[in-house]
Amino acid sequence: MNDDMLNDFMQESKESIEKCINILTISSDLQNNIDEVFRAVHTVKGGASLLGLHEFKGLVHKFETFLDLIRENIIDVTDEVEGLVLEYLYVIEKTIIIQDFNAKAD
Repeated sequence: MNDDMLNDFMQESKESIEKCINILTISSDLQNNIDEVFRAVHTVKGGASLLGLHEFKGLVHKFETFLDLIRENIIDVTDEVEGLVLEYLYVIEKTIIIQDFNAKAD
């Protein structure tokens, strides 16, 4: 795996997830922002897959599936669901930071 590609992926993924966190923290309106959050998570999942980060891809894929259920109105948007989405975004953000740190330590 190319170090530059990995670094770019980590940086872009972190920025995308942070943008989603900021949107949800400021607006607290998941219903009107679900598509943007879904797209960001989908892109992160695709990049992780492309780079062979299979465990990370699996983590993000589970979240993407949850977001898709919200998009399809199978899961209603409640305060609890909004909180879960925000917490999961924080988990992904922290995982990116740890992956990036580990890659630089190698």
